[in-house]
Amino acid sequence: MSIKFDDKHLFFDNYNANFYKYNNDLYKIYKIYIPEELEVQLMYNESIHNKVDQHIILPTELLYGENDWLIGYKMNYVEGIDLEKEIKQQNFSFEDKIFFINDMFNLLREAHNYLIVGDIRNSNIMIGKDKSAYLIDLDYAKKLDAIGTPFCRYHIYHHDEALNNKNEDIIKMYISTLSLLYNYNIEHSFSRFENIDALEMYIPFSGLLQDYYYHIRDCINKHQDIKYLNIPFDNNIERELNTAKSRILYK
Repeated sequence: MSIKFDDKHLFFDNYNANFYKYNNDLYKIYKIYIPEELEVQLMYNESIHNKVDQHIILPTELLYGENDWLIGYKMNYVEGIDLEKEIKQQNFSFEDKIFFINDMFNLLREAHNYLIVGDIRNSNIMIGKDKSAYLIDLDYAKKLDAIGTPFCRYHIYHHDEALNNKNEDIIKMYISTLSLLYNYNIEHSFSRFENIDALEMYIPFSGLLQDYYYHIRDCINKHQDIKYLNIPFDNNIERELNTAKSRILYK
């Protein structure tokens, strides 16, 4: 890697990686050893970069250091904010939210042609300048025929049975949907329980979104694939949310 990064390029750091912005690219440099399994998956993710929707941010180049050890990768930089920040700032109109939710699920449907995402959470969903959705931080995503489970911040279980990975992705996207509609980070509360039944505590209204929740539970009980949520613009949903907001914030 010929680029020498310094603090002026440092964009973000967490416990296992530093992120550096350089021109229109973002570089993720790992602080920890990368196991062979992850390297193989990153190679696959890079190879399909040009096949998938460009709002699904996959590696564009893998970065190797001394002894040809993989140290990180380069990806496209997305200018905007993540969903977690939007939930705090509350800049979206109701129409913006409906557009964005449909965008999120369309991207997930596209990603599922190739990958199980695994680590879907509000901080890994970006809002671009045009208010469209991007999925980021997919380095731990697994191709569909890979053995094992992708890395997740939390896993969702129904009783003692693990869900299939696509269903888990869909439920996590639904939790992000509820977080955006309520301007309340349901993900943080829900992750303590790691059980789909616990989600019912955070749905204090009737209507389409609750019907979808019961559809999710029914599919889990019957070991069926969950359908992707698709919300058309509907004033009834807005009325339901306005009625429910004071109740969920009171919790």
